[in-house]
Amino acid sequence: MPVLLIDKSAREKIENIIDYAKKHPTKKSDLLKIKEGKKPPVGDNTKHSLILSGHYRIVYSREHQIDGRFYHHLSISVPGGKCPSVPSVEMIAEEFGMGRNMQSWNGIWMEGKAVNVIKEISDEDNDL
Repeated sequence: MPVLLIDKSAREKIENIIDYAKKHPTKKSDLLKIKEGKKPPVGDNTKHSLILSGHYRIVYSREHQIDGRFYHHLSISVPGGKCPSVPSVEMIAEEFGMGRNMQSWNGIWMEGKAVNVIKEISDEDNDL
């Protein structure tokens, strides 16, 4: 498994993505268009994604989901057909303001070999 290093430079890149996602939340209608193939996935926008430690591809968005709630959405993958480790997913989620405790997340699932995590955005962390 690739080593994950989150240093000052990585944190600056993470902050840039968080800031961009805050200013450009994904609407419910956009999610439906993505699902229908009428709009490209969020990860195709390089302002929503980054590579950490040369291996971990991260995509982050803030989404108004179908259930009417507002969520952090994080997708993490590594090259070579492998899945990211549980500790790496927890570390990355924490850096994106989602906490490190998997039990506090609203959902976690696999899409291919990518781990996806969502956590509802509360009023307290709406300014993250």
